[in-house]
Amino acid sequence: MIKRIAAVLGSLVMAFTAAAAVASPASADVSAAASEIDYALDADWSDSPAKDCAWDRGYWYTDGDGCIQKNGDDIWILDRDPDGYGVAVWWSEPVSGRDGMCIDALGVAKAWVRCNKDWVDGRTLYWGFMYHTAEGWMYEAETFKTVI
Repeated sequence: MIKRIAAVLGSLVMAFTAAAAVASPASADVSAAASEIDYALDADWSDSPAKDCAWDRGYWYTDGDGCIQKNGDDIWILDRDPDGYGVAVWWSEPVSGRDGMCIDALGVAKAWVRCNKDWVDGRTLYWGFMYHTAEGWMYEAETFKTVI
């Protein structure tokens, strides 16, 4: 099972890396890298992921923050860097073979933004944080595992 998960994650990382290597910063073509690409929507000011996200499994980096909200199947992202580039959360659910990205291309955030997904409850979701630079998409080294 570990080898299968490693293979899925390895192919996902390789696909994202290949897309990042050929992408320009203005128009990163990540659609070939993941089967499901979503662009985050601006959430209401009253919405907050803090009550339902497992923050020990969330990212707190200079470029931004991200978390998976199990109750509601939401991906939450906060862009902290006014560099003009987006941030994203990549995810993979190996049992179903689904994978994708939630991209925040709205710019530096006034608040959290989100992508709504529909995952099968009880499955393991692997995910991580990405940020865009002039060189393309970059990955934070840590991969999280969340049972949804």
